[in-house]
Amino acid sequence: MMDLSTLAPLTETHCGLLVFSLRDVLSHIQLPAPFDASAVSGKWRCVLAPSAEPGVAASQESLISSEEELMLYLDAGVPARASKSRAVAVHTACGPDSLRWLADTRWNAFPKPQIALRRGWGAPGTDMYVSSFHKMISSFEEVFHHTRGVDVPLSHQELEAVGAATAPVPSDAIEAEEVLDLQLFHRNDGCPPIPILGEHLLWPSCVGDGAVCDTATWVSQRGMVRHWHLNDSGEFAMQVALPLPLENCDDGNARVGLPDRVLPPPLSTTSPWSANSSATSTRIRSLLCPESSAAEVASSAVRRAMVPAMLTIFAPKGGYDWVVHDDEANMCGKVVALDLFGTPDEALPCDPALLPVLTVAVLESGGAPMIVPPNVAQTSIALRDCVVVEQRRISNLWLDDVSYFLHRCARWQTSSIIYAYLQEDLQDDSFVAGHVVPYLIRVFEEHKKATSYHAAVRRRAVLSLYALATNRNHYGLSESSRASLDCLLHGGNRAMHEVLQSAPYSASSSAEVPATMEEWLAVYWGMSWCWPKAGCVLRVPNVVHPLSVRLTPLQQKAQYLPVVYPPLTCSPVYGSEKESVEATVQQYWEMKGLESKPKELMAYLRTRKMPKDDLLEDLF
Repeated sequence: MMDLSTLAPLTETHCGLLVFSLRDVLSHIQLPAPFDASAVSGKWRCVLAPSAEPGVAASQESLISSEEELMLYLDAGVPARASKSRAVAVHTACGPDSLRWLADTRWNAFPKPQIALRRGWGAPGTDMYVSSFHKMISSFEEVFHHTRGVDVPLSHQELEAVGAATAPVPSDAIEAEEVLDLQLFHRNDGCPPIPILGEHLLWPSCVGDGAVCDTATWVSQRGMVRHWHLNDSGEFAMQVALPLPLENCDDGNARVGLPDRVLPPPLSTTSPWSANSSATSTRIRSLLCPESSAAEVASSAVRRAMVPAMLTIFAPKGGYDWVVHDDEANMCGKVVALDLFGTPDEALPCDPALLPVLTVAVLESGGAPMIVPPNVAQTSIALRDCVVVEQRRISNLWLDDVSYFLHRCARWQTSSIIYAYLQEDLQDDSFVAGHVVPYLIRVFEEHKKATSYHAAVRRRAVLSLYALATNRNHYGLSESSRASLDCLLHGGNRAMHEVLQSAPYSASSSAEVPATMEEWLAVYWGMSWCWPKAGCVLRVPNVVHPLSVRLTPLQQKAQYLPVVYPPLTCSPVYGSEKESVEATVQQYWEMKGLESKPKELMAYLRTRKMPKDDLLEDLF
């Protein structure tokens, strides 16, 4: 294993954003029990979700003019914090206390019981087909004040999975509390008459053409975790945490029964991305929670009211196969996914540079909304009792991501939600040929300026047109319309053809990566390319890196990793990277023989991933 201190300087950037150690970043957050930042491997790197529209006024003109930087992050698949002005109507309608607003007698009680999720739902090792983690509740207030009883008792295997997937914690802590989460989608008559605050969110115009697909009120108890998942149907999500009362910010949610912990200092680590100075620590805090940090110089009331409410960690677009292993899940009938808080250094590749750069985002109560691009796998932890409202929208400029999701979910054994816009509007030839295609062509022609923003918009338009022309099963276009569109992209419009044939990366001519945007899409949509040997050998996905980013020599050639899945955790354990599938065979079988013996497996991997000792090499 390489010495982590020699890998990269602290000034490494990704999409123009500073790269930090994930463990260091999490050490700056007061994580609720049982989550512990020190349990996270020091190999994981991350960026902090950028604030793309700081200080933008609430006028429509100001919001439109501020979208250029936001568009670049969304095009690169990086979740970004938008202007608080896009959510000001939401906060105004809610008032200063979202928990009191939620418990209003006009809508607190439900016309019919709703299904809340218990902590542990979706965790590695849990059964995908049972309702053990469901709980029927009759009001919003029951999310925070509920009885210990559950509708369906957990099996012994599920209890083991919960313990393994939420980091080491005494068994009595798991048994003593039940942590709930309710994501209420406003879809039918069974919903209470609560105001739908997500309808007041203001979307950027670059995402606007398409359709709103869902609006939700998301109520979480402190300590709730949502494990790795994709949003439905390749859509965008805009989320904002509602204001919290001062007493809720001060008491650490004591009524939930989770004791506050003193915020630890940054952890000591040899990672080159670590926060090894007070200046770096200050930088992390200001980027992680910009509004809370800015409020530190304001009155104590403002400082206490603006607090971190929800933490989300995102895997990059195309990096899904690192964190969720669908084929293995289909074989064993259980969730098979990465446990960030239970995967040590030795269970990851030797070279941390092979791992994807994650994005960390915090929603602050009463703060700015977060815009989440399509197809970024995510996991979230409620930092306190909180209410988040969200709206989801499919964008016609991101139809290539709709196709990605449809390719992906076709491999799942569980049913996914496919929105009416996909099943009806985009199956109608008159709508697609009469509205969507002309819109994309018009947008392409209107953005001819030589700027990064206009180039991103033109690229988006071409990728969506190509998705329409190529994916016959996804969109209802007549064969004549599809043939005309194909001709337009392959010579009929020279500028469009140039975009389609442009290089997605800055790489050498001998790189084993897609050479053109057209090839990039084929790889992006090809769900099996990451698994040359399904369930046992992972091809490191280099398609996850944003467009036009310079790839390192390591990223330009194929790397393969043997993978096994200890039955107790159902979380992937990676071996050492090799340059061919054949080279992984011996190590795979050695790891497979230890798969059911976690301690022996980790000891085996430690001996093979330790850095070489030059002195011992000389002596022996």
